[in-house]
Amino acid sequence: MKDIICPHCHKAFKVDEAGYADILKQVRNSEFEEQLHLKRKSSMLSNSPKRKPPAKCKRPLPPRKLKSRN
Repeated sequence: MKDIICPHCHKAFKVDEAGYADILKQVRNSEFEEQLHLKRKSSMLSNSPKRKPPAKCKRPLPPRKLKSRN
């Protein structure tokens, strides 16, 4: 059994191994999700090189004749 101190009321309570493993899993998952969210947010805000727009053609293309379907 493990003693855990409540972060809100600061009282200690005992938890068996399975309960302790479940609590650790929840903490790890929430921390992972928070880290992932922060990394995504920072990557969106970073000054990463943007794609250049396609170069415009210097001379216009000739008009195309459409073939009729008869």
